[in-house]
Amino acid sequence: MKRILFSVIILFSLNLYSRADGIVFFHGTFAEAKKEAAKQHKLIFMDCFTTWCGPCNRMARDIFPRQDVGDFYNEHFICCKMDMEKGEGLDIAKNFEVKSYPTYLFLDADGSMEHRTLGSKPSENFIDDAKVAIDPKRNLHGLTERFNNGDKDTAMLIQLLAVTSGIDNTLSEKALTVYWSQIPEFEILQKHNWEVFLNYENALNSKAFHFVAGDRKQFEDKYGVELVDNALYGKAAAEIRIAADSKDYGLFNLATEYLKTCKDKQTNISAGTNTLRFYRKTVQWNEYVSFADDFLGKYGDNQEIYNSVAWEIVANSQDEKVLNKALDYINKSMSLDKNYGNSDTWANVLYKLKRYKEAEAAAKESIELAKKEKLEYVSTQELLDKIEKDLASSSGK
Repeated sequence: MKRILFSVIILFSLNLYSRADGIVFFHGTFAEAKKEAAKQHKLIFMDCFTTWCGPCNRMARDIFPRQDVGDFYNEHFICCKMDMEKGEGLDIAKNFEVKSYPTYLFLDADGSMEHRTLGSKPSENFIDDAKVAIDPKRNLHGLTERFNNGDKDTAMLIQLLAVTSGIDNTLSEKALTVYWSQIPEFEILQKHNWEVFLNYENALNSKAFHFVAGDRKQFEDKYGVELVDNALYGKAAAEIRIAADSKDYGLFNLATEYLKTCKDKQTNISAGTNTLRFYRKTVQWNEYVSFADDFLGKYGDNQEIYNSVAWEIVANSQDEKVLNKALDYINKSMSLDKNYGNSDTWANVLYKLKRYKEAEAAAKESIELAKKEKLEYVSTQELLDKIEKDLASSSGK
């Protein structure tokens, strides 16, 4: 009996984790992960992903299985994966304000955030993120505490800006305000301050932006016209994203107007994706589709852009005309590079259009692509189950 009980315990333990050469992921609820973190005196690493997210899938395929990544993450964290659009992931996305994918949360055993990063990145940068997360002198929680306690050291402020950029715009702007308050305007021309401006300043109404834009000739003479041009336009593009998240129409109009003379392709792509975000956040689907047609006509040479636009429509709109636009976009995405991410979107579009037989075939094909790419496909399987249930229900009538 003891031998049988021991075997059951071993099997249960194995089921809590996925076996891999790289990161070993814990299989269980968030509450169970917190208990395990407390038991092992570790932080929790949580990969916040969606099935349609290309960068999420790249990280899962190319970075998480690496031995060097696994060695560090398995030693220091209880590692979890959560789909932000299903199950517990919905509450986690809301509670931690996860708005971009992939987002990586580093949490202590009671679920409080110690650190946070995001985006697809090389393995060495991904490991560096983890090293910062376990260092209370450098992670988001530790630096935020210093700042809130009145620490105005410029070196510390730069560290805080590095970990809040793109993560917490409100805190980043507060830190910048304190930083610039200690720097005379003419010193922005100095290399280390210029780099702070380049890397972290986004506000078009800030003291630093007005100074650089108003006296750009001296910056162009020192750093080159192209760099200064891209810096100013890039910040206007970033402001559109901030306008989207805050639903600030005035800021949106200001940034859009500033960008009318921009000629740089990558900046215009960034501004375009942020503009789509603004229309989505403000629930302007006709404007979304109208802008998407023009934007994709100019810059839609990447399957991920088409897929992202199509998914946003699927996830948020019930309008048949708009959904048929999404179908056009996802077909274009798959013509550029058919993969699990866009084929899953394809199946979802067809299902929402009630084209169940086509949706069934698409979901099955998507699952096969996921297997080939060695990616999880739980949500696609759930979609397939729903499709087959609806097909059975309609045939029985």
